[in-house]
Amino acid sequence: MEAIRTIWSFALLFGTLAFAQLLGVLLFFQIKRYQHFLAHFSGFVLPIVLSVAFCWMVYIFRYYRFHPDDRDGGQLLGALMIIMLAVGAQVLIGMFAQMALHAKVHSCSAST
Repeated sequence: MEAIRTIWSFALLFGTLAFAQLLGVLLFFQIKRYQHFLAHFSGFVLPIVLSVAFCWMVYIFRYYRFHPDDRDGGQLLGALMIIMLAVGAQVLIGMFAQMALHAKVHSCSAST
């Protein structure tokens, strides 16, 4: 049973990272016709903000909702480390995603 919970936790983490990154790319395509720099910036920043919010809801809020009397800081420290890992991953993946979008999208190469 513990293995299933661990697999589910990793699937949830990677799912939130992938969903946030996908939403950033889709936001880029919605904004690119109005403002080029704003589209790249919002497509880079939105996944970071969403990853922090999703990880906060899943790993901190949900745990303390089910364990309201827990005063140990170990779970909070672990959740904050997961948030830092998610932010670092989103910065790296987002940077490469925005560079790939800049190279592939025709309106980006036409405006520079």
